[in-house]
Amino acid sequence: MSIDWPTIPRLHADYGYNEEYLRRLCRQGVIEGQKVGNQWIVDPVSFEAYYQSVKDKPTGGPRKATM
Repeated sequence: MSIDWPTIPRLHADYGYNEEYLRRLCRQGVIEGQKVGNQWIVDPVSFEAYYQSVKDKPTGGPRKATM
């Protein structure tokens, strides 16, 4: 039994990430992806690990100063 690898447009629709941002994550090796023709497909396990690691991080606003 194999797991289907979702496309970038599918992840965009399901999670709301910008498609270019997802392609950049694949190119940089942050998430495992494979380009098939002109379409990226993404390893669902790799994407889920990335999503879990960033979903609870605060976004926006000023960064806290460290001393």
